[in-house]
Formats: sequence, C-alpha cells, structure tokens
Amino acid sequence: LANLPHSPGRCGRAARLALLGVGSDQNYTLAAVARSEFLFLADIDQSVADLHRNYEVLIEASPDPQSLVEKFQASATESSIALLTTAYADLPEPERRRLIRLYRNARETVRIHVERVIKRKQDGEPTTWLSDPILYEHIRAMFQADRVRPMAGNLIGPNSLQTAATAAKTLGTTIPVIYFSNAEEYLMYVPQF
Repeated sequence: LANLPHSPGRCGRAARLALLGVGSDQNYTLAAVARSEFLFLADIDQSVADLHRNYEVLIEASPDPQSLVEKFQASATESSIALLTTAYADLPEPERRRLIRLYRNARETVRIHVERVIKRKQDGEPTTWLSDPILYEHIRAMFQADRVRPMAGNLIGPNSLQTAATAAKTLGTTIPVIYFSNAEEYLMYVPQF
C-alpha cells in the first residue's frame, strides 16, 4: 500500500481514502477498485464480522485468488482450520471456537460463492477482487498492513459508523465511498446516523 498513489486532497495534499461497507466480500471489490487504503466493514450480524476475520487469516496465507478459493474446498478443511487455530491461539477459548465453528458451518456456502466470484467477467475482463489478480493483491496488501477493520454493530448505535468516523479522523483519512447494501431498509434516520 505504501506504493499506492494517493488521491489529491484539499490544499494539494495527498488524501488517504477509506471505504465503509456493510455485508460480505462485495466490499473487497469496491475497496480495491476505489484504491482505498483503509476498509471498515460493519454489519449488525456478528457472524458477518467473523467471516471477515476468517477471510483475513486465509487471504494472508493465500498469495493468489485460486489459493484462497482452494482453502474452502472440502479437502482443505483441516489445513484451513489449522491456519485459523494458529492465528487465533491468543484469543479466549469461546471466541476461538466461535470463529472456527463459523468456518466449518459456512465453508461449503463460501466455497460456492468464491467459485462464482473468481469467474466473474464483463466483456471478457475480470471484474471482481477474486477474478482480477491486481484487485486481489490490493485487498491482500490491506489485510497484511492491518488496514481492514471488521466490526459488528448497529449503524445507528455507538459502534460501526461512529467508530469508523472516529478512526478516520485519527488516521487523517476521509471515507468517500460508503456501501450500505440493504441495511438502510432496516434502520431509522435518527440524528446520530
């Protein structure tokens, strides 16, 4: 990420841009295309935040998209769990069990999904974070640089939007790309939002 060109900001300074997204890995494509340097991933569902945490471990261990897809194959279950177990060794036992159980329970669904995503093209050109190796490398570099923050929370509560806004201010970044998926259908537009 250090080699990424920054977008010109106000006063001619380079801007460090972030993306805030709700939901799963569609945010990876958005962040890579936008050349975001920070990624805040929010969801009211703890299992979605946990999925991003599992992705982090498996993406960092996968030098290319196909290697990641292979980590969700049935034949790779035990080796992927070994990676997760090692990565989560310092976590409290209930949290570690929850994250590994999620991998076991969601592995087949995620496998089907990533096998579709890696094949997506438009007019013969790759269009996703898995089908385009350059986009994948951007996301992998973000994870390796610890610039991706999954978090569970209500968008109108004290976490998620408020947490991302505070972090962005601290980091000296802006969040020009926000992807709410369908979350706005389920919340009230209160002043805090």
